[in-house]
Amino acid sequence: MKIAHVVRGPLGIFAFADDGTLIMYKVFDSFRDFLSVRLELDYEMVEDELAKSFYREKMRELATLKFTSDEELNKYLTIFGIEWSKHKMKQEANRDSLLVQAVRTYEDLQKEVNVMAEHFYEWVVPYYPELREEPLKAVKMFAEYGRRENFPNYRGSVGIDISEEDLKALSDYANVVNENMKYLKSLEKYIKSVASDIAPNMSKIVGPLIAARLISKAGSLKKTASMSSSTIQLLGAEKALFRFLKGKKRGRPPKYGIIYFSPYIQKAKKNSHGKLARIISSKLAIAAKVDYYSKRLDTELIHSFEKEINSVMA
Repeated sequence: MKIAHVVRGPLGIFAFADDGTLIMYKVFDSFRDFLSVRLELDYEMVEDELAKSFYREKMRELATLKFTSDEELNKYLTIFGIEWSKHKMKQEANRDSLLVQAVRTYEDLQKEVNVMAEHFYEWVVPYYPELREEPLKAVKMFAEYGRRENFPNYRGSVGIDISEEDLKALSDYANVVNENMKYLKSLEKYIKSVASDIAPNMSKIVGPLIAARLISKAGSLKKTASMSSSTIQLLGAEKALFRFLKGKKRGRPPKYGIIYFSPYIQKAKKNSHGKLARIISSKLAIAAKVDYYSKRLDTELIHSFEKEINSVMA
């Protein structure tokens, strides 16, 4: 079957042959056509870079299929651009709100899982006191091995003997906690994917999970984009800041909130934490604006950030 190189642009949808010959087209009358119109051809239709290059080369020529003057074309493109921006902002706003709720669910569930794991550990210790793992790992091991005799390197136990009913209750609880832990990993993967998609620059600077937590704390990507660097720096440290302002806590005000978990700050010496926090928050303030208004990865911004960070950590 012959191949048609297809491209959808503001003017219409166009199909080209390998040599750039126009095979078929449909021009758009409105932005709605851009979202809905399709071509029907007895070809294998592929949307690729070749089609885009043909479209760019022939754009003015293709415009004559619908428009009789540059003024008419420019007016149409202006209206199209406005409609496209509205469409993208509406799409991203919807996904933005999904990300905020996903992060809040993740943080609540993470706290709940930690509490449940602690309870499990207290429950299992009388039965198997030799289990010296931290609570979350203990849950995983018990969900996998069940009774203590099945654990690797088991050499007997001074723990109490329990009935099959007791053991089943303990095993069921371990399985519930373990399934929640698995869901947390799945949810974290989803959060990272969405954050990388809607906030690529913020994700490059602090990682997608921290970027998502910042957006969630702010309430939306739009609100994050409107914040100053100092506000972003203290997102997540509101309680500590209020305690300081009320005079209930002596010492210095907090230097950072969520961005404290940035790998750059975690790896750095303590005396450089404040400076790193200011660099990170200042770049995040710019990155949030780029992410909200353009949705593109600004390589110059990322390069500038890495250069400043490296100069401090060197």
